Amino acid sequence: MPSRSPPAGRPCAAKDLMTDQTAAIGQLLKNLDHTMITERHRLRRQLHELRKHPDEAKLAQWAQRVQASCDQAAARKA
Repeated sequence: MPSRSPPAGRPCAAKDLMTDQTAAIGQLLKNLDHTMITERHRLRRQLHELRKHPDEAKLAQWAQRVQASCDQAAARKA
């Protein structure tokens, strides 16, 4: 199975994609591939809940958690 690694220099762009919420949610779902495997289900479920009930503050908090998970996964790969 080919490795899904983010583009060089951009390990995870979750925090950059919060401008257009509907388009951002689709891209954020794709970014979950770069998070820790143990956190993916919980993060995906939370994102689907945010899609149903949009809240910018909660989305910002969620994006921070995703970024931390992406950073942790990248550190483990290194």
